Amino acid sequence: MIVGIDYLPAASHAPGIGRYGRELVRALAPLPERPALKLFAWGRAPRALPAEWLGLADPAGRAWPALQRFEHPWPERLLKLSARLGRGADRWLGGCDLFLRMFPDRPPLSRAPAWMPLAEFPPQGSPAEQRLGVLARQHAGVLVFSEHGRELAQQRLGVDPARLHRVPVGADHWLRGRPPLAAPGDPPTVVVLGALRPERLPEEVLLGFERLFDRRRDARLLLLGPPGAASERFQTFLGFSSARSAVEWRQRPADPEVADALRSAAVLLHLSSGEASAVTPLEAAAFGCGLVLSRLPAFVEALGDLPIYVDTPLGKRAGEPLGTALEQALERGHDPAYRRRAQALGAAATWRANAEATLAAWGRAVPAGPG
Repeated sequence: MIVGIDYLPAASHAPGIGRYGRELVRALAPLPERPALKLFAWGRAPRALPAEWLGLADPAGRAWPALQRFEHPWPERLLKLSARLGRGADRWLGGCDLFLRMFPDRPPLSRAPAWMPLAEFPPQGSPAEQRLGVLARQHAGVLVFSEHGRELAQQRLGVDPARLHRVPVGADHWLRGRPPLAAPGDPPTVVVLGALRPERLPEEVLLGFERLFDRRRDARLLLLGPPGAASERFQTFLGFSSARSAVEWRQRPADPEVADALRSAAVLLHLSSGEASAVTPLEAAAFGCGLVLSRLPAFVEALGDLPIYVDTPLGKRAGEPLGTALEQALERGHDPAYRRRAQALGAAATWRANAEATLAAWGRAVPAGPG
């Protein structure tokens, strides 16, 4: 089997879909039944990540066999023109049995069946959801990361159930070279990961932390992630916050910085309204963090009764319930029995299992012979 993969997000930026592409390739490469992987990085975006982060070589530094990396300088508009003339990304690779996109609308392809991962869903009934449904239905395969994700893709996006493939979440990447600590660091820190987008409820995050700070003046809130659509409003609220002196926002954290922050954190606070993958909570669980999460089906499916759940959105009423939940989670984050249980659950969510399930899905769907 020959598989093309859009490797641009993996090579050019760290979080989210870029990390998914990097870790999937890293896990696929050493499998004994691995396909031939052709990694397609296109456009002129800076290839910002050092080679050791990409995992394209074995522990001895030798390139993995059956793995090729292609750099194509053309921007998307020229690739679209090339595809209309019969030469999409798959043809530039010399043909492949399937092509795994990281985004549902690019790069353009000629003949290879397109696959895509699907971990987040836009608000129900929104134009963004309608567009995602149109694009998802055009794909030969859609990888989802929870049973809830499968249900949403079928019911809200109209994807044919035969094209949906549930694979487990991979979340053990931060553990490479970083064994969990016996106890969190000092001062007790609440970490929030991800861009400041409205669906992540950043104002409620701040209200909850303010209430915790009223009770624990040594507590700290660390935000790790780029600006988003809610950034300006959040900064306005932060300027008037009673806890502003205890809040730090690192907008462009490198991968090792994120890993070290989670390793020493006491609590992960992760509020959301549209996720169908529990990767972020599992990343934190692998280090033994206390967890305060929105009560989303994908989170409950993956983590059971380990976290403290809150029913969001709460609006202006968020302070008291979130502050109480954070205080309880701080206690859990210092409890050795809880930490062992959380670490075992997080460490079990391996990228190897994700890669094996992904490969099995491709094998069931793709006939022999290059496209």
